[in-house]
Amino acid sequence: MSFSGDDSFEWFGGTVNSTHLISWKTTDDDFDTDNGFNGLNQFGIGVRDSSYYDLTYNAASGASTSEGFESDNEATGTASVKPYTSAIFSNYTMIGAIPVGSTYANASSTVKAAFRRGARIRRNSSLRIVNSIFMGYRNFVMIDGDSSVRNTNHPAALALLTPNSAVDLQTKQVSFANNLILNTSAAYTTAGDTTANGLAEVARAAGCNDKLTAITSWVRQTGDLANNIDPVAFTAGTVLVEPLASSVTPNFRPVAGSPALIGGNFRNNPILYNLCTDASEVEKAQFAPIYPNPITNGTLFFGRSVASYGIFDISGKLLQYGFETDHVILSDLAKGMYFVKLDGKMQKLVVQ
Repeated sequence: MSFSGDDSFEWFGGTVNSTHLISWKTTDDDFDTDNGFNGLNQFGIGVRDSSYYDLTYNAASGASTSEGFESDNEATGTASVKPYTSAIFSNYTMIGAIPVGSTYANASSTVKAAFRRGARIRRNSSLRIVNSIFMGYRNFVMIDGDSSVRNTNHPAALALLTPNSAVDLQTKQVSFANNLILNTSAAYTTAGDTTANGLAEVARAAGCNDKLTAITSWVRQTGDLANNIDPVAFTAGTVLVEPLASSVTPNFRPVAGSPALIGGNFRNNPILYNLCTDASEVEKAQFAPIYPNPITNGTLFFGRSVASYGIFDISGKLLQYGFETDHVILSDLAKGMYFVKLDGKMQKLVVQ
């Protein structure tokens, strides 16, 4: 999609999968997800040009700024509207409006105001972005609102939220992992780093400073799935051959020695494990087999360890849920049909 007058791609619910999408010099968001969309999306490019932006960015009300990803559930972000937006995006190259070799401080006042984050996750949604490249943004990931802060499942963030808040855990997980992020030191900060520190941003609300600290810890992570943040200088020839939108011949291939050549760690990623092929590339969704099926209560096995599971009756009521396991002991289910959701994918289960 080139020169779109609004979002390049927007999903209003559904489970459709996509591959090899390009958003070129759009005005609003590159990839916008709403209303319970939970498809699998792999291989994409989003490129911004500072000359093309949403003209309502400075409107007194209803302002719309340009984001790489924008994720909503529904407009009010209530917990009662299901299904929840929980799409997966992997292997995306996202090029912001701050060109390679420049800084946010050197941008015009219009560019500073009109172009914002690599990803804005808000309104009780649970977007998952992994194994991707982000460079040249005002900020890289914004967790907007307590409902989406809660969906990170990060202990330090959860500790800052109102106790006893209702949480529906069936698919509530935000993930921003195993990504390559460039130019955070020259991005946007707020006084005292209370709402934005170049890497992360939180909504303006009580306790933002503590929440920003917690969300920054969540973004940085540790271990196999930690985001790779500023491993090289944000200059020409350090990451991609020619990522500038102004170039006559853009080329998004990694240069020799680029940190982008390290690749994504799929096998140790609980969110992506069910997408792996034998070649360790994310190409298609594969169900984890459940057995025995039919079953007479007892232990239901998943065939592999899953990040999360939920068991629902035919009306959609959540009966059981859990995390990081390869089995579940069924809790005296009556005879009939049920649905088992493993890492966001639904399968039928018969209890006899």
